[in-house]
Amino acid sequence: HPRVRRQRQMCIRDRDKEMKSFSKSVSRIGIDMGSSQTRIFSEGQLLLEEKTVVAVDNTNDDILGFGTDAIIHYHTEPQRVRLEWPVKNGAMIDYYYTRGILSYFLKKGLKHSLSRPEIVMSIPSGLSSVARHALIDATMHAGAAKVYLVSSSAAAIFGQGISLGGSDVILSVVMGRDITDCGLFSCGGIVAQEQIAFGGNSINEEIQAYVRDSLKIVIGEEEAEVIKQSMVSIADPNAVKVFTIHGRRLVDGGAVAVEINTTALYQVIQTALMPVLESIERIIRRATPDMAEDLLRNGLLLSGGAAQLSGLNHWLSAQLGIPVVITKHSDLAVVIGCYRSFDKYRQFPDLIESGDKYLSLIHISEPTRRVVI
Repeated sequence: HPRVRRQRQMCIRDRDKEMKSFSKSVSRIGIDMGSSQTRIFSEGQLLLEEKTVVAVDNTNDDILGFGTDAIIHYHTEPQRVRLEWPVKNGAMIDYYYTRGILSYFLKKGLKHSLSRPEIVMSIPSGLSSVARHALIDATMHAGAAKVYLVSSSAAAIFGQGISLGGSDVILSVVMGRDITDCGLFSCGGIVAQEQIAFGGNSINEEIQAYVRDSLKIVIGEEEAEVIKQSMVSIADPNAVKVFTIHGRRLVDGGAVAVEINTTALYQVIQTALMPVLESIERIIRRATPDMAEDLLRNGLLLSGGAAQLSGLNHWLSAQLGIPVVITKHSDLAVVIGCYRSFDKYRQFPDLIESGDKYLSLIHISEPTRRVVI
């Protein structure tokens, strides 16, 4: 019957369309799991970008949501719900929350994927072997088939499509929310690496301290972020800008709005950035005299969300005496580099670490906390 035939053809088309979507399922992904944001990238597109946060019920410690859902739960019932951030200073501080958030993000980002994905994850260069094993264990239990680890500074280079196989020396710095990772690379190997507990949040804290001490006003982190982003350029103190900040008086807690100019803030932010400058200088001192020409020619590759601070590249260049280039899509350079690290493991075994060697070292027992989302 023609009607039955048409229905059958429609079913076949729907089935073929569904099978095509399954056949395109993602099997290789890059993950940049930072203290603030988690990003998942594969096949030229960003699959997921959400807060690395968990919503927990205060009464029974049940998990209510992850990422954006966690933020919604918190704003809906702030008295009942608290937020937990399972990653701090680039390291996992809660195995159970990290495993849960990775499992949720993988399912949400991969959608119709039928297979367990292979994953390259970025880590701070100074992460201990115990912390690396715990992260790999959590990722495997979250649904990964295989896990590789690469330092953030090396991943940022891969993310720009720069080859590390040659003899050129490449200096890479990634500034995140609360950690900065520095690395000097040559001939597919590591010349020097260092991480420090400093990031964009550290600058916000210095701004809050300055406003509190000089103006006797308490402002939140969001207001400090607005002030930081409103700077014309930290490399040009003569470019003065005046804007209004909102906070509460220290003496009585009353709401207040005052005008402030950027003149004093230049010095505050530049002083706050000294740990980063000193870390880079220590890395450069590890270079041999033969590498100096490459550093002068190639300069420094600057990535990460905090790298977008206006004038930061010019200020660093003036202090270091070498060019400083901000990577294209600086906040995504690391996660793109994680994805591009696939098939480079055999070529760069010193840069990309297979998680297989950690799997038989220790066993982490099954958690007992419940997820009720």
